[in-house]
Amino acid sequence: MIYHHSVIILCCIFFSEIFAATRFCSKQIILFIIVIVSQKSSQCGLAPFVEDLPAPEKEEIKEVWRNYRTGNDCEEQRRKTQEVIDGLTDEARAKLKNMPAFLKTASSNVRSQFIALWNNFSMPVNEKIEKFRELAKELLNSQQLELFKRYDEEVRDRKKLIEEKVSQLSPEARTAFDQLSDLQKQRSTILNNLSKEARREIRVLLNSVRRA
Repeated sequence: MIYHHSVIILCCIFFSEIFAATRFCSKQIILFIIVIVSQKSSQCGLAPFVEDLPAPEKEEIKEVWRNYRTGNDCEEQRRKTQEVIDGLTDEARAKLKNMPAFLKTASSNVRSQFIALWNNFSMPVNEKIEKFRELAKELLNSQQLELFKRYDEEVRDRKKLIEEKVSQLSPEARTAFDQLSDLQKQRSTILNNLSKEARREIRVLLNSVRRA
């Protein structure tokens, strides 16, 4: 979930909401988690996270691995997979880090409906929050719904705690915080408005700079 405008920026620095709680805007994690997994892991094959991708990217990666045979070198498939991941928006990449507990035991159909809502970037933030809650009540079983309520409560508590900390900043620090928050929002907006090809170019460049 994401909160009203001022809190959205706040959450982007400290934590993400649905599907990424505390990890949404950590650049190192968001930009490189899939790089680390794909480049450092010795395993080859279709990764579990692929099922949680938007449909076009999911099919693209499945096609990459369609003819792969166990035991063969998979460097080319991993490279192409990374290219697809580099083209995702920040929001779509954020949820790849961890699936919340209430969805871990859900069916693929239920998960896909939550993910489709998460990937609907045109929906107003407050409306999306309510839709998540409605979807939880409609689709989750009693155990999953209880986990969702706990998760929702934890996010609310984090939101309140961070708001309290921000309110205690000195005027100078608060001004700097607001400016940094605006920059973070601009960065995310710029990347998300790019074509997939352009996002890939930028992220490849960022990866190479950090490795230099």
